[in-house]
Formats: sequence, structure tokens, C-alpha cells
Amino acid sequence: DCLFRFLAAVCGKFVLAKQIEDPKCRDDGENKCEYPMGCACTEPEDNGYHREEVAYFDHGKQSCSTKVGNRDSCNNFESLDQCREKCSGFTRK
Repeated sequence: DCLFRFLAAVCGKFVLAKQIEDPKCRDDGENKCEYPMGCACTEPEDNGYHREEVAYFDHGKQSCSTKVGNRDSCNNFESLDQCREKCSGFTRK
């Protein structure tokens, strides 16, 4: 269980760093856009034992928000400002 959580946390950091291209995304002149995969990941869960404020992209509100949870999800950012910078204009299809 600990090894899985460690690997999930490490892999999540690498996923955040990667960029993906989606040809069906909004038209920006070349009919493509790039966004961090972290914006598309599921929201962080509150599993009861992590008690830190996490900035994340809220898919329901289509904006960044914070909540008490854990950083096991790849949808977490160091701050609201970082989330807004990375996910600005992102919409989930």
C-alpha cells in the first residue's frame, strides 16, 4: 500500500509536467491547443488521513478551487495561482 501511494505520487508529478495536444480542442489558428494533463485528472479525494489544503481544477465549476484533501491525485497544484495559470481556458469534453 505504501509503495503504491509513493509510486502514484511520483508518477503524478511527472504527469503534471507533461503537455498533451488535442486536435479537437478550441481553435487557436492551428486547430490545436496544449494544456497540462493535471487539469484533466480527477479531483483529489479526502481519504481522512491527509489534512492539507490542495489547489485543484474543479470540473463542475470549470475553475480552480481549494479543499482539504491529499496530493495523491495528479490534479493538484502548489497554489491557486499556479492552477489558474496552467488550466486557464481548459474545458473538459
